[in-house]
Amino acid sequence: MRGVDTTRVDKAGHHELTAYAAARGLERRGCRPQMGYLLATCPWHERLLVDVARGTLPGGTPGVVAYEARPFAQEMSWLFPTGDEGGGKGLLRDLKPGWRDVVPVPIPSWRTRYITVPFTVAGARVNHTGAVSGLRVARTYERGHQSSDGTWARRPLDDLGLHDWVAEVRKRSDDAVVDEILRGPVGQALEVQRGPCFEIEIGYGQVVVVQQGFVAAHEELDALAGAASLLAEGVRSIVRRARPPQPFGEALPEPEWLPQVAALPGDKHTFWPVGALLERVYAVAGERQMTLEDSFAFHSAFANLPVPGEAFGVMRGPLPGTAGIHGRLACCAERQMQLPVDLPHWLDDAGGDVGCDVAMLPAAPVAADTPDDGERVEDLRIAVRDGVLLAWRRRPRWQADGPALDRLASDAVRIAGNRGALAAV
Repeated sequence: MRGVDTTRVDKAGHHELTAYAAARGLERRGCRPQMGYLLATCPWHERLLVDVARGTLPGGTPGVVAYEARPFAQEMSWLFPTGDEGGGKGLLRDLKPGWRDVVPVPIPSWRTRYITVPFTVAGARVNHTGAVSGLRVARTYERGHQSSDGTWARRPLDDLGLHDWVAEVRKRSDDAVVDEILRGPVGQALEVQRGPCFEIEIGYGQVVVVQQGFVAAHEELDALAGAASLLAEGVRSIVRRARPPQPFGEALPEPEWLPQVAALPGDKHTFWPVGALLERVYAVAGERQMTLEDSFAFHSAFANLPVPGEAFGVMRGPLPGTAGIHGRLACCAERQMQLPVDLPHWLDDAGGDVGCDVAMLPAAPVAADTPDDGERVEDLRIAVRDGVLLAWRRRPRWQADGPALDRLASDAVRIAGNRGALAAV
């Protein structure tokens, strides 16, 4: 039986997760993007983020549930089912009148050739990118991606009995690990009927599940959040077996892009699909006399560390401003660092945060492991895992920022020392 719709709509027409958050012990965060979960909660403008609840999701994993609106070109309306097709394949037709105005969005009224589509999102963090750099799953007849730039490889799922679904796998992923994830947690998540435009994405240190519409009934929201928990726990378990942790003090290989950037440091070198400018990473590391390491090797070696997002710049050596304390600094992205190509045509002032910087240093033996989200201390998050103390802070710019890394390193060492969590030098 369909659950009771307890979603609240305020006087301005905004949909809220107030009742659901209260019923499930989550903290309602309004329309604020959540660091650590930007792939799930930062649709390029805060006014497109309708409401967010954060806490322990049904299924037991920390995460977020969000309502958001996504703008699309009007001619794309055929991609989205209205729900009148009975839930089967059917022919997809235009959205119902009024859906484009389901939430107020900052799109000038003269830009009329767009639709605004409501979505419900659930997301959880998972450090995985050393084995799975990116994985997306969608129905073949809805919004299956068709990338052709060589970054993604299309994989039909007929051999798994998922005849209506297709996956895309980002290059540099471990095929065996991806196959185990598809056969395990992804297959489990798709065993039950999913709503229109249901998608799974694993990337940028997160697992995100998406469904068209503002899901209202509590048990349906539970099912969506439960799918995110199931996938996150499954991916963690699989990657933990495939990538056992290495000693933190071990040196890692240099990035494969380093020789090319070092030869032409004045040129532009972009790391796709993240969108990171590698010449900035190279310059920041060089100014601090730190050694650059391959980000995929880093995630593979330390797959159990709760690093928020995907590292695009990893530096090892004496931490700046810390009197010779050695550790690592990482610049991380929690979503692609490039606006979707059509977005500036519809949306003024698009942008927002893209990720954090992370400082890592040996922790004192008495420092106990913490949850992935760590503990809020000043404007940092502090976590401990496997003898490593991690401190992260929102990066003020999209690209690598040397002064911000300097401040982070100094603050991380100071706070760790004050708490008795810093290993003896």
